[in-house]
Amino acid sequence: MEDHKQRALLHFLKRSGKPLRSFLESLAKDLQQLRDCYELLDPRWQDYDHKFMQLMILDGCFMLEILCLDTHKMEDYAETDPIFSNHGQIHIIPFIKRDMLMLENQLPMQVLHSLVDVDSNGTKDEEFVNKLILKFYPSNMPISFVGSCLHILKVYRKSLLSDIPSCRRQKKCHWHLRPHYEDGDDIIRSAMELNEAGIRFKKSKTISLKDITFH
Repeated sequence: MEDHKQRALLHFLKRSGKPLRSFLESLAKDLQQLRDCYELLDPRWQDYDHKFMQLMILDGCFMLEILCLDTHKMEDYAETDPIFSNHGQIHIIPFIKRDMLMLENQLPMQVLHSLVDVDSNGTKDEEFVNKLILKFYPSNMPISFVGSCLHILKVYRKSLLSDIPSCRRQKKCHWHLRPHYEDGDDIIRSAMELNEAGIRFKKSKTISLKDITFH
């Protein structure tokens, strides 16, 4: 995954037209604040400023590139790119999407805000980042304003709870057991999950991938 992050960083910098130094200087202003976001920080990140900064900008740029997939055309990536190609978006991105919501994978939102601020020359604020996240994690409950959040998981949680006050006032709510993904990028189910859902499989007599029938 580190190789993919390095590649994403290079694409991000080339597209922005700004040197890496500009982004590092912006992040350096909030260095201690970023460190304080982590309760238990590995000594290799705690004791070496440049390594911690490298980690923040590497993860931050990769996350922004992923979030922008639903709103921006990534034409500068190769058609065979493992992640940012059409194939990658179908087979890899759904797993990354889930991983990005895991608590241990949360990145301080200040990192994303700082990168976007420098990239846009100050024309895009935290709500721009929030909208990227909401587009990437669509919800049946529309939300017009998110406000300050510590990380992506907080934005996602707010989107799921955004309609609760109005539901209480109206005393009538329409709940869905799970979000409806209009983009068709929901994660591919494993054979075990499909079997548990009542779908049965029978071994094919050929080796052709096209030899599939449904009953």
